[in-house]
Amino acid sequence: MSDTDYMIADRDKERCLSLQKKIDLYRRANCVGSFGKEVELLEKTWLELPEVVLVYAGDFKLNAFSVLKRIKEVTPEIKVVFYSEQNNYALDAYEKGADYFLPLPGDDITIGKLVFRYMRNKISF
Repeated sequence: MSDTDYMIADRDKERCLSLQKKIDLYRRANCVGSFGKEVELLEKTWLELPEVVLVYAGDFKLNAFSVLKRIKEVTPEIKVVFYSEQNNYALDAYEKGADYFLPLPGDDITIGKLVFRYMRNKISF
């Protein structure tokens, strides 16, 4: 089983680092970047082509739905996962084409399911 490369889009560095630490406990998950600005994220996404991009939903300065739309337009094979404390984003995320919604605070079991579900099946969640 090969490594799963992922990126994180979140303006809150502490929340981003916390999520990254939880995901990186799994040897096969490899963070290739974290970004607080949409432009930087998209440029690096298209250069690095990670399997998964995790996007925080709920920050008006980082529009998760815009990120989702742009990634899916250019690289539809990249999975986009929204995460948020606000579960009301889940339905909108799925309706707009997100591949998964991770509710925060994201305990170890929930994060483990996300990571193993993706690593087990490289094609879809």
